[in-house]
Amino acid sequence: MIIDIRLPEGEQAFGEGTVLSWKIKEGDTVRKGDVIAEIETPKAVIEFESPESGIVTRLVVAEGESFPMKEIVAAIDRPDTAPGDPDKATGAAAGAASTEASPGPAPETFRRVLASPAATRLAREKGVDLALVRGSGPEGRVVENDVLAFAETGAPAPGPGIGSSPEDRVEPLSAMRRAAAARLVLSKQTAPHFYLTTEVDAGRLWSAYNKLKAVREASLNDFIVKAAAEALKEFPDVNSSIRDDTQVFRGRINIGIAVKVEGGLRIPVLRDADRMSLEEIARAAAGLIQKARDGKIEGAGTGTFTVSNLGMFDITEFAAVINPPEAAILAVGKVREAAVVRDGVIAAGRILSLTLSCDHRAFDGVTGAAFLAKIKKILENIGG
Repeated sequence: MIIDIRLPEGEQAFGEGTVLSWKIKEGDTVRKGDVIAEIETPKAVIEFESPESGIVTRLVVAEGESFPMKEIVAAIDRPDTAPGDPDKATGAAAGAASTEASPGPAPETFRRVLASPAATRLAREKGVDLALVRGSGPEGRVVENDVLAFAETGAPAPGPGIGSSPEDRVEPLSAMRRAAAARLVLSKQTAPHFYLTTEVDAGRLWSAYNKLKAVREASLNDFIVKAAAEALKEFPDVNSSIRDDTQVFRGRINIGIAVKVEGGLRIPVLRDADRMSLEEIARAAAGLIQKARDGKIEGAGTGTFTVSNLGMFDITEFAAVINPPEAAILAVGKVREAAVVRDGVIAAGRILSLTLSCDHRAFDGVTGAAFLAKIKKILENIGG
């Protein structure tokens, strides 16, 4: 039986991955769990393990080639025998060369690149990656001349006013940047965003943070994540996703933490954050962030809500783009000194701005405002 091989569902993010190297070749016998490829995903470089045992009949994606994350990367002939039966496995290997894989489109059709058939053939002949070629045809369609120009220069042909100056430098986007671009465009096109901003009297928060930091590693973001997790328990609409014509209320509260890394942004996920104490969140978040910076991502695709904090970059407030398929994202600014009014008296204090980006399909402004007010209340009453 021919089995089409795809990446695990948890890795099937929007955008593309790139096969850095195959550890196998067509005709090889593999066992379930064997590492068969090294693949760069939008979030990290992963070792891809075979989900099946059998004979490799087809490698759909060539080394160095990019592919949509949900598409087929290889095909395996799974023989009707136990994986440990050497005689039958050898027989299956002998017949692998004559076994045809299940019909499927050629690798280039997985590219999601609009190109003419002639341009596609020429790109294959010259070893040109169509994803790097800027099309000059209708709707950006790649034509033969575009491929020829790319083959001669080794770089995408400049568009009008872009890359036309000798001082300009034109570079292809990394897989991470391409995937992020695809996700953000999808989010803005499909999720009707609206934004709610509030200010938190952060005096108690700042004091609690400094006390905790004095005895263990901690960040202000740990308090934000804890407050968001507590609030999400009362607002299932905010912890939901829209899928076609249905609303999926997520059974767990998994909070993604946006982390700046070289070449882009990664979002490791803190699973079951609502079941953790503040100290547990601080310890787990520190580990997730360090792993993300080391190129290892945890919990990809399992998040139900995201926190993005730019306070450490001296940003007062901002609005973030929702991370699909989630319904909201919380943008956190810096804690800043400001005059505050308490019981009619002006005093020196600290203020924190929070902005909630909301998917209007999942919930309305009243629900979003109540959710944000809950987070504000939690943060203003820490230690109270």
